[in-house]
Amino acid sequence: MTSTAERQAEGKEEDGEAESFDIPIATGISAEFSLTDPSWKPMFSALNKDHVAEVITLALREGEFHERPVEIAICLGDDHQMAKLNAQFRDKAEPTNVLSFPAADLGAHLGDIAMGFGVVAHEAKESGKPIADHFLHLLTHGVLHLLGYDHMTDDDAEDMETTERRILAAIDIADPYQSQSVDRV
Repeated sequence: MTSTAERQAEGKEEDGEAESFDIPIATGISAEFSLTDPSWKPMFSALNKDHVAEVITLALREGEFHERPVEIAICLGDDHQMAKLNAQFRDKAEPTNVLSFPAADLGAHLGDIAMGFGVVAHEAKESGKPIADHFLHLLTHGVLHLLGYDHMTDDDAEDMETTERRILAAIDIADPYQSQSVDRV
């Protein structure tokens, strides 16, 4: 499966190919991760894949998508790729942490999520959070955007943040909107 984010971003792997990993989430639910920036490899290799499955499943339950086949593509790229995507789709020239691209139709493919390593790693360090925890927060945030959540108004932002806190608490990740003084990665 080639995602919107992959089609828009240039791969950064030395051989020009992204590494792809499928993570089965639950029956009929899958997530395809494409690492186009090798900086993600250490975090992704050490990541608890059960936590990935849990946050995606819990987020999909919020949109009642857990009872039908669903595919999500996640591109883990670099800041250059994210700056290009952000400029193209949001008219903002700087890199960002996560972008979500909901699918145009209601088929099995729910949509695509793109993340940039530099911004994600910087934010995790600045807030004193392990990068894996911050990644799981942004993954949750991205999936919720695919389901139609947004944070354009204060009420919408509060609803989305409350949902994120509840999902992350299920895997023992502290409130992502509070800074922490943790030295683990």
